[in-house]
Amino acid sequence: MTHDGSPRFTPPQSEAWHALRAQVAARFRALNDEIRHYPRPIARCDEQLTRLIEQRDRVRALQERMTAVEAPESDAAQLRDILEEALGDDEIAAMAPRLRSLIGGSE
Repeated sequence: MTHDGSPRFTPPQSEAWHALRAQVAARFRALNDEIRHYPRPIARCDEQLTRLIEQRDRVRALQERMTAVEAPESDAAQLRDILEEALGDDEIAAMAPRLRSLIGGSE
């Protein structure tokens, strides 16, 4: 672990990790905003709202896992697992090829 609490990465991996964290945080904010502004009259019976809430909950869990993996015992396998989890969100998956190559996963 580095002095700033990040896992030990090469400089390109560190850049990718911070970019992924920023993308996940931005996705979480966007989902929260979309849910906050969702029309109230149909909210209880709307499948789209349910899907948004589920996406938000997955992204929040991903943020928590990313924070937890920044522990000294973190390894490349844990980082690849987090990346694979992140790829479940289309918005985050757009970054996948570069992140996979930098973190050490396969394309």
